[in-house]
Amino acid sequence: MEIQRRVEMASSYLDELQAAVKENSKEALDKLNDKLAFPSDFTAQCHQKNVEIMKRELLL
Repeated sequence: MEIQRRVEMASSYLDELQAAVKENSKEALDKLNDKLAFPSDFTAQCHQKNVEIMKRELLL
């Protein structure tokens, strides 16, 4: 199902984002940004906001 695929893709993104933020790995964060399905300035801004949120939630 399409919805299940999207949920799994989002979950994978969040898992990878959390690991990259914990490791403070710019390379991993850039690679994750490059994997976004529809790259654009907007999705890049969303990714950056997700990084900020993850840092806040992990208290980094």
